[in-house]
Amino acid sequence: QTASYAAPTHVGGIISRNTTWTRAGSPFVIDADTVVQNGVTLTIQPGVTVRFDGYYLLDIHGQLIAQGTATSNIVFNSSNTANARQTDQRMIIFRPDSVDAVADQNDNYVSGSILSYADISFDGIIKTTSSSPFLSHNHIHDNNYWPIPGMPVLVLCDSSAIVVDNLIQNNSIGIEIVGKMVGAKILRNTIQRNYGGGIVIADGICGESWDNSW
Repeated sequence: QTASYAAPTHVGGIISRNTTWTRAGSPFVIDADTVVQNGVTLTIQPGVTVRFDGYYLLDIHGQLIAQGTATSNIVFNSSNTANARQTDQRMIIFRPDSVDAVADQNDNYVSGSILSYADISFDGIIKTTSSSPFLSHNHIHDNNYWPIPGMPVLVLCDSSAIVVDNLIQNNSIGIEIVGKMVGAKILRNTIQRNYGGGIVIADGICGESWDNSW
């Protein structure tokens, strides 16, 4: 199924079959919790804007293929950027039954859930819970979580996620690690000006981490 409606396209509820959010249908406004069921793939095309219209989840139990390009990012932000810190706190969450990513021996993406070349701002959170997506070349910035300051922008819980070549800046906290991170890789990221810390190990063991700059 391809969602290709006149912009804007309002979305929410359960996605129960394979769906594509196209540039023609952009922006996609999330105005209720949106759940990608197990066995289902949500594909977000390059150049799409996704706006959260409140405190809602993009809840991945299946597979997310959100793969922008260097010249055509996928944008995640608020539907009300002027007052986002007063109205919105949004989360993309990968659940234990989501499709894990597969990478080759050089840490290049092969298959599975991916979020790459995305611009994420205005109080967005990415959380992996016993899941392992591929997160690369994202610009995650200016997330301060009003009225709850000090929240991390990327939470890795018992995850083997591959987090590579991202720019994470001007947030409350960059990355928070919770639990065992066996097989996780945090590589070549630029993590700067996050006032609560760049990488915070709250309770756990970090996986492989190198060539990150501060």
